[in-house]
Amino acid sequence: MILAGYIASAVLLADNFHGHSSENPLRNWLIYIRMVNDESDRAKRSSTMVRMLDAGVLIMVFFFFFTTLLSFWLATLSMQEHYEKAAVADMEEAR
Repeated sequence: MILAGYIASAVLLADNFHGHSSENPLRNWLIYIRMVNDESDRAKRSSTMVRMLDAGVLIMVFFFFFTTLLSFWLATLSMQEHYEKAAVADMEEAR
C-alpha cells in the first residue's frame, strides 16, 4: 500500500522532473496563482520548492526499496540461523 502511494506521487509529479525550472508545470502554476492574487511571483522560491518535492519523492522511493530488500535479507538470515540451530539440535539428540 505504501509503495502504491510512492508510485502515485512519482506519476503525479512526472511532468516536473525537468532540469530547467521554466518547464515544470507545477512551478508555473504556483507563480500564476500568486500573480492572480496580486502577490509577488517568487519564481526562485517556487522552483526550489518543486525541486525539493521531486527529490523528496525520489528519496522516499529509494529508501522504500532499500528497506524492503534489507528486511528480506534479515528474514532469510534469521531463517538460516533457525535451520542451523535445528540441525545442531537434531545432531545432538541423535548422539
